[in-house]
Amino acid sequence: MNTNFVRAYVCGLVINRSLFFSRTVYSYALVSCVFIVLLHQQVAAQYNPRETPKPAWNGRDPVIHRAGDEPYALYHMASPYPHVRKRPKEICNYYGLYTGMWIPTGRDRILGTHPLLGLEFGQWINRFNWDFNLELQIGATSNPYNVVYYGQTVPTNLYGGSYAGLNLGYSLLSLKRSVLYLTAGIGGTGFTAEKGDDTHDPLNINSFTKNCGLGLQHFGKKGDLFGVMLLYNFVGYQNPGGTPIDGNAVTFRIVFGAFD
Repeated sequence: MNTNFVRAYVCGLVINRSLFFSRTVYSYALVSCVFIVLLHQQVAAQYNPRETPKPAWNGRDPVIHRAGDEPYALYHMASPYPHVRKRPKEICNYYGLYTGMWIPTGRDRILGTHPLLGLEFGQWINRFNWDFNLELQIGATSNPYNVVYYGQTVPTNLYGGSYAGLNLGYSLLSLKRSVLYLTAGIGGTGFTAEKGDDTHDPLNINSFTKNCGLGLQHFGKKGDLFGVMLLYNFVGYQNPGGTPIDGNAVTFRIVFGAFD
């Protein structure tokens, strides 16, 4: 241990004997805090970012590059500092618009397959990512289904679903400028089954959802982003007294966006 640390600790003990709370737990806590601060300053002085050499890239793991082949996000690095176990964070922000299909399964099939439009924004932090999605599922159902509206069973073919959710992901495989990742998330979805009028409120059917699936993103040389995602959604709409629609759905998305 550095002799400066020992001297600081001993001097602190001697000084504290002359204080009002001499030899109490508070005095030793104060000296310990001073000791920790000195230790932090010593380590910080040894690890000066301005003198940090470039990291050695691990050849077994591909790197996503910007234009000009500068190492960018989603890399795996062999640290030049074995005593520093925490790897520096590499952050990549992305955003885009997407389209695709919402494909119901089970009892949800009566709602029919619908095209969708949405937007997303998210972030990669090393091998982990998160993204937030807003989505509209467009169109009416091809076959009517029954709902109970103000005590009466009425047929309807309205749908027009909406979705908002948050997903977390983990990179499974990266190759050049592309990354394949596992993703899972939660959200809320719903649609209007009856519009209502001046004297009646609309009938909305909502559900808390969970999903899991795979995503693939490709990072272009000019900051453009292309991605695809396949999700299995646990929906479980509840329609008491009406046609059962408590099934699930598969979502396929094609994303066009950018990253920085």
